[in-house]
Amino acid sequence: MQSFLEEKISKSDLQYYLSSKASTEEVRNLIESKLNNIDISEDLNALNSKIEEVSKDLNKKLQYFATNKDIANISQLLGTYYLIKNFI
Repeated sequence: MQSFLEEKISKSDLQYYLSSKASTEEVRNLIESKLNNIDISEDLNALNSKIEEVSKDLNKKLQYFATNKDIANISQLLGTYYLIKNFI
């Protein structure tokens, strides 16, 4: 077996290739970080969905509030009513 390895690859090359490979700890850390990234992505997607839901709900509620134009019209009508009431 030793002679077979020596024929195909030198011992120093083999040691270099083996030392440059990722360790099981490095692979484990990489997989865990990928899984954490997936979890974070899922959490962000859920958060974005909740934000959209709250935004839609808020927009529905805002439709029932008076706009500045509505308030200006009411103010003008009340002012006109006050003037008419005081002069009659």
